Amino acid sequence: EVTMEEIKTAMTKLPDKYRNVLQLYLLEGYDHEEIGKILELSNTASRTRLLRGKGFLRAILTQEHHETGS
Repeated sequence: EVTMEEIKTAMTKLPDKYRNVLQLYLLEGYDHEEIGKILELSNTASRTRLLRGKGFLRAILTQEHHETGS
């Protein structure tokens, strides 16, 4: 099981465009319309970055768990 601290640490390894959307959506609770206004993105771009960011985050966390044996 992954802790919130591990997620936050892994998020620091993401490119800004994915990290910013993930932070606003997952940690701060904004919806895609709000994220779009904050970051000057369309709803579609917000959704796309969120999906890609989640994929990258999952890959980072999986790799770290394999490396540490957790």
